[in-house]
Amino acid sequence: MARRLFGRGIAEELVGGRLPNYQAGGRISGHTIMNEAVSFAEFPEYTKLFLDFVGNFQRVSAFYSPCGHDVADLEKCTGRVLAYEYPRAITCETLRRQNLAFGAGERTMANIEQLRRPETVAVVTGQQVGLFGGPLLTLYKMLTAIKRASWLSEIGFPAVPVFWLPSEDHDFAEIATASFLHKSGTLESIAYEPEPGDVGRPVGAIRLGASIGVTIDRLARLLPTTEFSSDLLGDISEAYAPGLTWVEAFARLWQRILGNRGLIMLDPADTALKELVRPLFEHALREAPSIDRTIQTRDDALLAAGFHLQVRRVKLNTLLFCTLNGRRLPVRMDGPHRFLVGDASTSEAALLERLRQDIDVFSPNVLLRPLVQDILLPTAAYIGGPSEIAYYAQAQPLYASFGRPGPGILPRASFTLAPKKARRPLEKYRLSFHDLREGPDAVFKRVVESVLSTDIPLRFAETARTLQAQLSELETALLGEDPSLVGAINRAREKMLRPLETLKAKFHAMATNRYSVARAQIEEAVATLYPRQTSQERALNGFTFFVKYGYGLLDTVYAAIPPRTDHHELIDLE
Repeated sequence: MARRLFGRGIAEELVGGRLPNYQAGGRISGHTIMNEAVSFAEFPEYTKLFLDFVGNFQRVSAFYSPCGHDVADLEKCTGRVLAYEYPRAITCETLRRQNLAFGAGERTMANIEQLRRPETVAVVTGQQVGLFGGPLLTLYKMLTAIKRASWLSEIGFPAVPVFWLPSEDHDFAEIATASFLHKSGTLESIAYEPEPGDVGRPVGAIRLGASIGVTIDRLARLLPTTEFSSDLLGDISEAYAPGLTWVEAFARLWQRILGNRGLIMLDPADTALKELVRPLFEHALREAPSIDRTIQTRDDALLAAGFHLQVRRVKLNTLLFCTLNGRRLPVRMDGPHRFLVGDASTSEAALLERLRQDIDVFSPNVLLRPLVQDILLPTAAYIGGPSEIAYYAQAQPLYASFGRPGPGILPRASFTLAPKKARRPLEKYRLSFHDLREGPDAVFKRVVESVLSTDIPLRFAETARTLQAQLSELETALLGEDPSLVGAINRAREKMLRPLETLKAKFHAMATNRYSVARAQIEEAVATLYPRQTSQERALNGFTFFVKYGYGLLDTVYAAIPPRTDHHELIDLE
């Protein structure tokens, strides 16, 4: 059995014996997997709200939909959702057109047809459309949605997985960079340089220029040459072709990666879909002051309960954006029945008329987006990460304002992929996974002092303690004679200890040179498992691992998704 880097085994919990099949270990698609679990509480990046959501839901239940937060709750979610009408015909026809353009397979197209049926629900997820598919967590969201939808279908509730493409997001800088492991084992980032006029525009309106070829060439030089690399680079080049929009490239690439797994991609910027949510946008404008008070009340309640606000309320902002001259601008209240778009003041009547004539220039903010989703789709559950779970707590009261039920909120699966080469230094130097969070310099210093060197570090420590003790004794004696000597004593202490620290630093420098191989191994382990002192799933692009394991890795990850997500898991890859 693999060494337990996390320190405890996975808890296999079943609800009524009806949860999906789950393998705690085994061999899948040629990869050995031995799952080990760790509490989310051991990771510094997770907030109190998220930790209570996954570990003690009753503490946060008042802030979420009665549909719940667990796979076992999906049955009651389905009943609530199907009590409402949905524009299935127009939505599904739009999805058919979009997904054909994205190169979707037969199973995806069959799922779109299934969604037309009144008894079918959706399991939805989404993520920013990052360069070359975004970080690993994007994959984990997709596969979690596919697995939860599959389980619902297996127990008699037809369900399809849907991925929401945030094409109206305008924070391009956040998605234009991707990080990979260089073939040498170091961590490197590459970026696509947009045209100057693209800055501030919705990402769905940004088309790839010729410079995308330069970005792909750089990726080709960065990744190792393997049996998979040629096909992978071919897929990237086919998807990220000049002239395509950023969203089209992202969706086309993921359809190639996922193959025939049935994930439906939805681009909400489509005019046909925008027309369906026009009444929602109109309501958001007419009732803006009341909605703003509702949001403020919920924010106050969250803060009073000791939780953070994922979305900072900007005073007088409505739930809508308006795109003018290519720039996505917030629509702000400007007195009774008046609004500001940029610097331009307009009446409510004029803005409503603009909305009726040109719906495409309007888009929802992060709190209204879930309502748009759940008017278009019969959403039984949304698969979210910690940030989304947090903003759903703020958005939940809006569902009542708009007369809709909120979906169940389920956390996505959370993994660290651990190749044997990255695990080996941990075993060799007796390191835990959590030691890596300190960064390569601190980890190497620990190894030099505790594993690689002689007892010299202990001698340094003992010398410092002895010197400090002797100085303290001298200080006590001198202060009894003349308290004015305290300054002189402190200066003397500093002058005596500084050379010792200098000598210790020289020793570490010597050890660093001597143990360069160990240093390289540790740096690669940190870059692989906990890069830049953050979780792997947030930092590394999936092609870091696809190039080594191929798309068969998706089967490994899919099989490792647990019945419920209440912990992070390490997947050992041989």
